[in-house]
Amino acid sequence: MADVAVTVLPLLSPANAMLQGKRCNLSIATSLISNTREASEALRMDEQYAEFATTVGIPRAAKDDKRRRTLTQSKLLQGFLVSTILGQQGSALSSASQWDEERQTCFSLLDGVTGEIGARFGETNLALFQSVEALLPSSEEFLKSQSVKPLVELLQLEQSTVDAELLVGAAFFVKKLPKDSTPESATKAVVGFKGALPNLYALYAGVSTATCENSFSALTRVLHPLRRSMTHQRKAQLVLLASEKSLTRNIDMNAFADRFNAKTHRIIL
Repeated sequence: MADVAVTVLPLLSPANAMLQGKRCNLSIATSLISNTREASEALRMDEQYAEFATTVGIPRAAKDDKRRRTLTQSKLLQGFLVSTILGQQGSALSSASQWDEERQTCFSLLDGVTGEIGARFGETNLALFQSVEALLPSSEEFLKSQSVKPLVELLQLEQSTVDAELLVGAAFFVKKLPKDSTPESATKAVVGFKGALPNLYALYAGVSTATCENSFSALTRVLHPLRRSMTHQRKAQLVLLASEKSLTRNIDMNAFADRFNAKTHRIIL
């Protein structure tokens, strides 16, 4: 099985390297993933398994040995539950059965690889990949309604509203965004226009890691050394107050202090 894994893993490396790259061309990546799956499925052949078995030394000659006696249950034991047998237990597993069992294990491993590729990169996910590709100026389908439709459905946006913004945004951003823009750089360029084109910004923000990175960067301003011992509930409340600063700034602090002092703060021991 280790020999099978050593054979399969290099097939996955090119697709893995491309998908991990910041400037990943998703249209090429999807084609590479499909080819990787086909190459994995091609290993599921008796001829390929024969090479694996020969490498690890599983004998095949006994597979065609018709003279070997097969173990059969005695007719005297019919109607009884037999939990174990005596004799020939060590030789019951012949080379032929070992060949078949290892073959089934090998094929199960390959089926698991191809099944996982199919689950992660099925038709639905490949359609989403193509939608993400359509958000980049380098794509021939740049901001076309039909191309980004799977992403619109995933984010549960209103298609008619998105189509209206796409008509304006396609003509505007084709001049604004460089041809070699990545999803992150494109999102940073679009964020300045999210007030005018909120649905279009939602498409970019939904596929970019820029918004997540900004959230983690902002977290360092919340968890500074003086707040390390603060409880999670209190930190969550402070973050909520900060996010609603448009409301908290309009609070009359004198009225807030009077209301706070009107309540008893005695702790019952």
